[in-house]
Amino acid sequence: TKDMYRNLLASSTYRKQKDLPFVPLMRVLVRAGVTPSPAIVLNVLQNEFPYSDPKNCRHLIQTLLQLQENIIDDQQDYIVDMGTLEHLLAIASRKGDSRLMMEVWEYIDAVKCQL
Repeated sequence: TKDMYRNLLASSTYRKQKDLPFVPLMRVLVRAGVTPSPAIVLNVLQNEFPYSDPKNCRHLIQTLLQLQENIIDDQQDYIVDMGTLEHLLAIASRKGDSRLMMEVWEYIDAVKCQL
């Protein structure tokens, strides 16, 4: 069944967000021990653009951080480009969401040697 959920996450597109909440689904799956590939996770992140829902953004960053911290070897890196992180920080600043800012900075701190 884990493969089924990975395949479901892999089908994430911008247009399907209304039909299936990919971010909450990914969050629940990761908490349950499913480890989606970096390509799938970063695709879900990309499909959230323009990042208008701070709660979803926080959940995405928390999930990325959890996945990054659980890496055993260097084969899978959940690295988000600095432009996206800067955009998330700008959104958080505009909306006054200090929790999102802290999550993004915590993620940056966790992957600082890889950015």
